[in-house]
Amino acid sequence: MPVISSASSGPIYWSATYTTKSNTYYVKLANYNGTSTNVLVDIPGLSNVKGAVLTTVSAPDALSANEPGLERSAWKTVKIARGSQGWNVSLDNLVVGVLAIMV
Repeated sequence: MPVISSASSGPIYWSATYTTKSNTYYVKLANYNGTSTNVLVDIPGLSNVKGAVLTTVSAPDALSANEPGLERSAWKTVKIARGSQGWNVSLDNLVVGVLAIMV
C-alpha cells in the first residue's frame, strides 16, 4: 500500500500495511523523541470503518529491563475514535505501538 507522510523522518518512526485477510490497516509507530508526541493518522478515502485499536508496549519504568523468563513489558490497548481529520495518537517517549484500523 502506498504510504505518504507530510512530516520529516523522526522523532516518530513508522510504517503501514494492509491485510485483506482481516480487512485491517496497521500503522506501526515508535517514539524516540524524548517527550510525549501526538501523531495524526489519516487514510484518505477510507469509509465504512468498524473501529480502531491502539496497542502500545513500553517498560514499566525508566530502569526496567527484560530477562529470559522474566518479561517486564507493559502492554496497553485502547480504542481510538476517528476524529474529523483522522485518528489522534499520543505516544510517550520510548513507546512503540500499533494502530489497527478495521474496515
